Amino acid sequence: MAGRRLVVRSLLGLTLLWVSCAPLGEAGAPAPSLRFEAVEGNPGSGSLVVTGLPLAELNRLDEASLTVDQWERLLSLRTDPAWPDGPAVLGLYRLDDSRLRFTPRFPLVAGLEYHARFDGGVFDILSGQAGRGTASELLSFSISEPNVVPSARVLAAYPSADEIPENALRLYLEFSAPMAAKQVTTHIHLFDSTGSEVELPFVEIENGLWDARQRRLTLFFHPGRVKRGVGPNLVMGPPIRAGEVYRLVVDRELEDSRGLPLAAGFEKRFRVGPADRQSPDPGRWQLEVPESAEARLAIVFPEPLDRALLLRLLRVAGPDGEAVEGQVVLAEDGTRWSFLPALPWRPGEHSVQVHPGLEDLAGNSIARRFEEREKTAEPTNGDPGARNPIEIPFRPFP
Repeated sequence: MAGRRLVVRSLLGLTLLWVSCAPLGEAGAPAPSLRFEAVEGNPGSGSLVVTGLPLAELNRLDEASLTVDQWERLLSLRTDPAWPDGPAVLGLYRLDDSRLRFTPRFPLVAGLEYHARFDGGVFDILSGQAGRGTASELLSFSISEPNVVPSARVLAAYPSADEIPENALRLYLEFSAPMAAKQVTTHIHLFDSTGSEVELPFVEIENGLWDARQRRLTLFFHPGRVKRGVGPNLVMGPPIRAGEVYRLVVDRELEDSRGLPLAAGFEKRFRVGPADRQSPDPGRWQLEVPESAEARLAIVFPEPLDRALLLRLLRVAGPDGEAVEGQVVLAEDGTRWSFLPALPWRPGEHSVQVHPGLEDLAGNSIARRFEEREKTAEPTNGDPGARNPIEIPFRPFP
């Protein structure tokens, strides 16, 4: 097939970081794959390649006189993740055999993140198959710095306590730098006291469940094994058992966002205590009221609560009911939450608003215990004021 060349706008560099794909297209529609093919020995040079497209439709594109704008809407590479804003990287397009290829005019720059997009809907329109349902593909990547020494580390694992309940629902890993969201499950292991690896302890999410900064990884103990009386629990039992000691191991081969391994592997040992099947009780929380306009507000909990949810599901409201801006600090063991306002406290009655979806380590929320939940998950990621929050009133410097 004769190649077609078209130049787009802007330039720059890359090496694979993480990939996210749009939902699959309709049944029978093409399922394209988008990747960056680097030149061996020169990772900044290479091409974006889309495979899995029907040859007949590619032939129609080859015969059409597409404009620069049409090519750019079909397949583009940018340094700005906002679509369709931001200038596209300079380069040329080519249809060779059964591939759609884009080659940047200049080598890509190490350390800069790139965002590529193939639009399946635009492909269907341009190839005369509008509405066919071809899937779109997104790809984000960067080029590793040459001869860079690995530096990313696991900073901590939470819960940080030496003992967690048998029905614990989540573990968190905090990293010192953004990590690559790929092949996570192959580099994280749980071993029992005999040295045997625990079979399927966590929900398998291929690219992991990361926070927006790619620095906190959430590991879910398999709910079907945690919850009593359901199939996986009856067949395999709980993933961890009371009275046992376990080792959580993170391989050094887990890569950061630059494509480099960790500076060192990581290991955390913990004991397993009895199951916790009671909901957190705000009535048992100890409130430490700030004694001056610049002092901290604090809440001490009788048991550790979920660290990530504590950061999101508590807020402070002022006398007018509006949220008070400030800094939250959590104790390492999850038993203390403190808040320092950005501005001095105002006189008058304030309140701590607590979302009823706040959970303890075993997934028991204030609203209901884990094993009493309906099939739909407890909503715990909304606005703390959206579901009639529990209000704990207080007056600063009384």
